[in-house]
Amino acid sequence: MIPPVTGRCCVSLSARPPGPGTARELVEEARAELHGKPVDLALLLASTHAGRAVERIALQVHELLRPRAMIGATGEGVIGDGLEYENEPVVALWAAHLPGARARSFHLSHEDLERLDSPAGLHEHLGLDAGARPSFVLLADPFSVDPLDVLQRFADAYPGRPVVGGMASGAKGPRQSAIIFDGQTLRHGLAGLALGAGVQLDCVVSQGCRPIGQPWIITEGHCNVIQRLGGQTPLRVLRDLIASGSDEERDLMRRGLLIGFAFNEQRASFGRGDFLIRNLVRLDPDTGELEVNDYVRVGVTVQFHVRDARSAQEELDEMLARAPRDAVGSLLFSCNGRGTRLFDQPHHDAQAVTRACPAPLAGLFCAGEIGPIGDRNFLHGHTASIGFIRTASA
Repeated sequence: MIPPVTGRCCVSLSARPPGPGTARELVEEARAELHGKPVDLALLLASTHAGRAVERIALQVHELLRPRAMIGATGEGVIGDGLEYENEPVVALWAAHLPGARARSFHLSHEDLERLDSPAGLHEHLGLDAGARPSFVLLADPFSVDPLDVLQRFADAYPGRPVVGGMASGAKGPRQSAIIFDGQTLRHGLAGLALGAGVQLDCVVSQGCRPIGQPWIITEGHCNVIQRLGGQTPLRVLRDLIASGSDEERDLMRRGLLIGFAFNEQRASFGRGDFLIRNLVRLDPDTGELEVNDYVRVGVTVQFHVRDARSAQEELDEMLARAPRDAVGSLLFSCNGRGTRLFDQPHHDAQAVTRACPAPLAGLFCAGEIGPIGDRNFLHGHTASIGFIRTASA
């Protein structure tokens, strides 16, 4: 019998304004935790407080640590070792030693994506064909990359393979986010890790909502407009929903109502976690039609949802019950709207993930989170998207 591949992961943190010695401190702590073993994967995650210093830190970390593959990004907040650092200076280095694992880093610019107009082009750029069955971690600049286009390209080139990650946050305009690729700090595009043989990525996506009312089937619609639900206008359905809801539900609906699209029509019944959550854009008072921020297909089951701290906590706990217990490391990409903006206590998501799987954890607060629902990858909002890194047999 071939023995299983063993791996080890660590997180080193600097929770103060970056200085000349920040990179060396991060690397020395990581080396000590990994007992000097070579680093196969590394993520460098920094709050926007780092400013231009992130360029020096990224280059020095790459030179000192010499990881096989390294990516990173900046965000409003950084997550590390069960703690969430919101709007304060911090740099986190997540590093993993995964003997026998195949992994590589890559960068894609807007120009690359225009040039790579087929699955074969993406295969060639990444040096991976679909038969390699890779999984991916992506960190992208929201001002220069269309994440929906990117996810569709990856779906075409690597069907059914999971992608986890998020959009850099905290920037006010183009070329302000830092996207790190093997020590280089770029101000555009996306950086990614392709995880191949010997390493497995298991994903958990918690959208933080609960359904209210009953499921409905879209009976008329086009583009992003729902015209009829079960033969009735969405306006009529919503009026009945508000009238029949509890005081608590009506209060939550006033704060913000969402809609969920079922991703598996074969289910006999639907509950929390069975829907892809999307925002309502506009309800036309004259026609009763409803615009949403996604494409609409006739025959799809939908249900209205609400979001609050209790719902988010319950759903996250339910989803984390499926988390692997043997992961060597984990990555958390959480929405800027979560953290203390949603929960009464700090570090909510990070501590929930650590309770479910006590592997070294790092992550970023994002302006859009990437993760799979069913066998498709989506861009989410107000979501916690989690990737668990496991080693596989050699």
